[in-house]
Parts: sequence; C-alpha cells; structure tokens
Amino acid sequence: MAGDPFAYVLPVSSVTRRVWTALANVLAAGGVEVLARRRAVHGRRNELRAGSLVVPMAQPYRAHAKDLLEAQHYTPVNDRPPYDVAGWTLPFTMGVRADVVNAPFRANPRRE
Repeated sequence: MAGDPFAYVLPVSSVTRRVWTALANVLAAGGVEVLARRRAVHGRRNELRAGSLVVPMAQPYRAHAKDLLEAQHYTPVNDRPPYDVAGWTLPFTMGVRADVVNAPFRANPRRE
C-alpha cells in the first residue's frame, strides 16, 4: 500500500535480550511474522544490525503488527479528553526501539 512502511526493525541492542524477546513473542503469539537478520545492512540512515528483528508489512497479520508497533496519536474532538487511556504501542510500553523502514531491503532473514 502506498505510503505504508515496508517493515519495522527492532534493533538487537535497544534493550535487554529478555525484554526484546518478550516483545517478539507477543507478536508471534498474535500470528505476526517475525524475522531475524543474519547480516548487517550498512549505508542507510539507520544501520540494520545483524540479529535485529524484522517485522515485514507484507504479511497476513500486517494490520495487527502495525497496531502494536506504530505510535498511537490521539486527536482531540471538541476539546474532550480520550475515553480510554490505554495504549497499544508495545515498543513504548516495553522500552524497545521500533524503527520504521519505508524502503524495501533484503538481508537473508531467518524465521524466529
């Protein structure tokens, strides 16, 4: 889809391995395809390190992955506060960095 991200990348060094793995497991439990990079990709704005997790958006559970990984923004209506203070942005709540990658890339990922 035009304007949508190609993938989300969860860098291997953004948090402890336990928290990073927990987020990957939450995604996988919801049917989201999670891949691990076997080698780094250099020369991009954000270096994609080996071992980083990749969540491609070309998958059946794309909408679910996007709901969980995309930053949620509230738009006020008639100056009313939101009806619910819950957020679904897992990277924020778990302290994991989730980089949006808009350009297609390949780096021989493996399924996690």
